[in-house]
Amino acid sequence: MTLRPIALGERRFELQSRLAVRPGRYEIRVAAAVAGTAGGVFTLVEVPDFAKARLSLSGLVLGMRRSDQNDRLADVLPIVPTAGRSFTSSARVTAFLRVYQGGKGAVLPVQIRVRIVDASSRNVVDDASTLEPARFQSGRFADYSLDLPLSRLGAGDYLLTVEATAQKNSARRDVRFQVTPQDLLKRHSPNS
Repeated sequence: MTLRPIALGERRFELQSRLAVRPGRYEIRVAAAVAGTAGGVFTLVEVPDFAKARLSLSGLVLGMRRSDQNDRLADVLPIVPTAGRSFTSSARVTAFLRVYQGGKGAVLPVQIRVRIVDASSRNVVDDASTLEPARFQSGRFADYSLDLPLSRLGAGDYLLTVEATAQKNSARRDVRFQVTPQDLLKRHSPNS
């Protein structure tokens, strides 16, 4: 793989991979080496038992809308995922998760609440919607996506929270992201 520098002088690339695992807790470790330098990262992951849990959520994924179906995750994600968490206000970023209703009981309406909170703990987005039972596919899941309103947000740090509730069951996913000023990229560009 050949790494190309970006405007900030960093080198970034993203790889897609799939791990087929059973429900449970796992530690995922990734390492990389280049020119005698190495680094690594690890994270803890819990895979819910989607078939049994009355209400559960996949991970909350950030990415861009898919323009073709040629990547490794096209059959499981309608977006191209990114590990990036810093975006300009003109970026077009989508948040995606899958809502599951396990068991054998009737599929229920699921209330979805989306909040985006800024670094001062102020709600800048607070929206609610309902996933009706007809949206759930034969595997008892429904997809939920949201285009992040980055153009309406000022530069800074944010927390996106998606909460799902069906009767007495609830589940929640969070992801942090940052909106970077447009001119910051220009100042650090080697051509400016």
